[in-house]
Amino acid sequence: MSDRPRRPVFFWVVLLTCVVYAGLFAFTVYAVARYYGFEKAAGWSCDRTDGTAWFVTHVDDAGPAAGRIQVGDRLLAVNGDERRAVIGFFQWLNEDGSKTYTVDLDRRGERVSLELPMALVEPIPGQEERNADHLLEAGAAIRCNNLPAAAWKIAALADQPEKLRAMKQAARAMAHPGAARVIAEDALGLLH
Repeated sequence: MSDRPRRPVFFWVVLLTCVVYAGLFAFTVYAVARYYGFEKAAGWSCDRTDGTAWFVTHVDDAGPAAGRIQVGDRLLAVNGDERRAVIGFFQWLNEDGSKTYTVDLDRRGERVSLELPMALVEPIPGQEERNADHLLEAGAAIRCNNLPAAAWKIAALADQPEKLRAMKQAARAMAHPGAARVIAEDALGLLH
């Protein structure tokens, strides 16, 4: 036996926890590098050109907004959320891929409200793939496995108004407005 004192159990627990966290961090870096997420292809973008409001600066000619949104339109709301006109939208984080969304714009003093599809491109293997499959089975989505296919499929969808209408109806049928609020209220109810 040695004369050195044994390390306390707490030391080994902390060391094991650090090793587990290092492994989880390495896995996260691998997953982000390998799968890096999916792209929600809205087909248009906006910027604060005058520092006070968000204006449409680009519309993809092959995207779902082509011929509907115009460069220079001022953003008023997305899905009725007027806060987006103040803070803007950040990479469509809050919009569900492969569902329709409503955008309200100011076009030369006239309010224009448009309903557009949001394409889901390159879903992450696992949960996002299953979500995409669920939307496909319900008839509420098109699947785009890469960006060139997305442009072609969205352009083809724009030429099929009946299919687009059916997809919008299927997406509406799947919708659960206020679901996040109900879940939050239920969770808060469990705390009391």
